[in-house]
Amino acid sequence: MDGIFPALQQEGWEVLIPYLVRIFRACLVTGYVPAMWHQVKVVFIPKPGRNSYCGSEDFRPISLTSLLLKTMERLVDRFLRDEILAFKQLHPNQHAYQAGKSVEIALHQLVLRVEKALDQQEIALGVFHDIEGEFNNTSYDSMCAALARHGADYITIRWIRAILEGSQIRYQGSYNGPFMPSQRGVTSSVCRLIPTKLGLLHSLKEGNSQGSSSLVYLG
Repeated sequence: MDGIFPALQQEGWEVLIPYLVRIFRACLVTGYVPAMWHQVKVVFIPKPGRNSYCGSEDFRPISLTSLLLKTMERLVDRFLRDEILAFKQLHPNQHAYQAGKSVEIALHQLVLRVEKALDQQEIALGVFHDIEGEFNNTSYDSMCAALARHGADYITIRWIRAILEGSQIRYQGSYNGPFMPSQRGVTSSVCRLIPTKLGLLHSLKEGNSQGSSSLVYLG
């Protein structure tokens, strides 16, 4: 998007790092995101195993964004995981977006509970909740509120909101068309922060549920 590719950073890191540090610090402190970083080119990849490819749900959108933005997102994501979530962790039964956990582990725990109930001649009741279009319909306010509930500082939340609210999207095939503002949802322009932010959201959902200690979130 901005003409900067990974080899430039890899080969010139000794020269670039002092300048990048100043740029990243200034962006974070002021809550500013350069206009070029906001530009997102979206390409659509066909989902495997579909009988037809006639609707938008048959394709997976992939966002191509600035390499510098991705670099800063990785740094902010590391800060959230190592500093913020170290003091107020996500729900222990949450398996989505968590290192060392997986859908297989969650299913294993679920099966163990069902088998235990059956062995003791009890009733096992399972409730499965699938949120359709979660990435498309997640509100910016809910993500920022989740960050605040877990102790994220105002400066970090303000910068994340600036990314979310300023995305300008151009779709594949419209190379000469204008960039259109994103109205809702989360594009993969913030893909490195999505796991942390959505993980915070799921933790809040579980914490607000009755009997949350027995829930196993699959993601």
